[in-house]
Amino acid sequence: MTGTKFITAMQSAGYYDGELCLRPLVVDMSAAIALVYTHEGFAIAADGLKRDSESNRAVSESAQKIFKLKHPAHHLGYALAGPVGITKKGSDMVLFNFIDKTPLAAQQLEQSNAPSLYHFAHELAEILRQSLDAFSALPPDAVTG
Repeated sequence: MTGTKFITAMQSAGYYDGELCLRPLVVDMSAAIALVYTHEGFAIAADGLKRDSESNRAVSESAQKIFKLKHPAHHLGYALAGPVGITKKGSDMVLFNFIDKTPLAAQQLEQSNAPSLYHFAHELAEILRQSLDAFSALPPDAVTG
C-alpha cells in the first residue's frame, strides 16, 4: 500500500457558523485512517498495518493507531500514522515513542484554556516537538547504549 494518501484534519479543522469544517491535508503515507462526521457525532477508523521502516516489511496487522486522550475538559480521540517512534539502529529497542509521549504531553495541558480544538492541537504538537527536540539534542552515546 505504499503511496496511499493519508488525510488528516488535525492542522486544518475549524468552526464555521457552529459547524466543524475541515480542509483535508494530504500526505503520502502507507496508512489508512478515515474520519467521518455525522449529525450524531463522528466515526474514526484505521487499518492495523505496521511496517519495519528499514525493510518496509509488514511486522503487524493489528497495530493500534487510534487512541483516547484523557483530558478533564474534553473527550478526544486521535490517530497516529507513519513513523511513531525511533528505535536503536539494527534493534527493536525503542528510544522515543509518540504513542507514549502524546498522553504525557496532554497531561501538561490539563489546565489549558485553548479557545478551540485547533489551538489545543497546536499546543499539544508544540509540547511533542519540544520533547522530540530534547531527545534529538542528546549525545549519540546517550541513546545508543
